[in-house]
Parts: sequence; structure tokens; C-alpha cells
Amino acid sequence: MIDGTGTTPEGTLFRLRMLQARDPELVGRPFRAHHSTTAAWLSDLTLTQDTPPGHPRRHGTPHTVRRRNAAR
Repeated sequence: MIDGTGTTPEGTLFRLRMLQARDPELVGRPFRAHHSTTAAWLSDLTLTQDTPPGHPRRHGTPHTVRRRNAAR
């Protein structure tokens, strides 16, 4: 969920919260990501250094999403 935006010396940032997550401790916990005019998904954003530990996209770490019907 996007709670809003803010401006810091790093630039414009989104203020976000997870409404649902695999790790229940991340639900509702605020985090920030760098503003992007081209991002369509959370995975398209670059998260800030203060992103909570355990977040799947912490520090821009790529992750893989497997399609349910993908060939194995």
C-alpha cells in the first residue's frame, strides 16, 4: 500500500506498507522506495537502505517469481 511520498536528500521516495506478506512480521511495517515514473509493480522499485531485514526486495535484490503453470 502506498501511504504517500516524501522528499529527502536521496530524492523523492514512496512511503509504503505491506498489507499481506509471507512473513507476518512485515505486515503493516513501513518502508520506503525510490520514486519511479516507470514502475508498475513493487518489484520494479529500488528500496532504500533502511528497508526491513527479510524483505524480499531489500536493497534492490532481484527475486524470481515462478508461474504456477511454468514448465519445470
